[in-house]
Amino acid sequence: MPVVWEWGSEFYLLAENCEKYAFAAWRENIAEGAILVDGIERNEGITYSITGYAKSPGLTKGVATRLLSAALGTKIRYCSVELAEQEFPRQTDVMYREEQLAKRVELLLQKVGSKLLEGDESLRNRVGQTGKQLEVDWTLSLTCYVRSPETPYLIDCEDSVLDVVLPFAKKLASKLGEVIGYALYDRVEDPITIDVEEDEGHIYVTAIERSEPESGN
Repeated sequence: MPVVWEWGSEFYLLAENCEKYAFAAWRENIAEGAILVDGIERNEGITYSITGYAKSPGLTKGVATRLLSAALGTKIRYCSVELAEQEFPRQTDVMYREEQLAKRVELLLQKVGSKLLEGDESLRNRVGQTGKQLEVDWTLSLTCYVRSPETPYLIDCEDSVLDVVLPFAKKLASKLGEVIGYALYDRVEDPITIDVEEDEGHIYVTAIERSEPESGN
């Protein structure tokens, strides 16, 4: 996605730059443009992106303006625009209601814990010898699907605590339209432990995918 605006530039240029790029790059075979704002919430450090869509170059400025309005108060790292010859995917085959998310997170963390114990003999022995409960800290990737009269929006947020990331996603969504569902990325491939702490009854591990840099977000 070509970046058309970055942190440090005047905010009013964000929507203007999106429009300028769209008019310059749009061709007859373009079906749609995707406008993405990427940023970080200052207090909790939640990383996020919001994507909106435009069917013509003349609509990009309005979409970008609404994205900017939703993201104000956070650190907006950049804005990018991508043009495509067909519509971008709108939603996954599986969406959850808000009340289903806690159970989905519980199942995800159980999956991570099982894979950690399977692949880490030292941790497996530690849990077995102490009888303590394993608690896993794992980055949650939550997608919020938003419907509005102008365009659908996708909000992607990452944090390790559902009670932190969900309210933030809902706050962004409230400025854009109606939430129609959520998705939780639950693929777990090769998790590794990067930190371990312990108290009387628990072993707390922070884990990431082996392919992920240890700096995390």
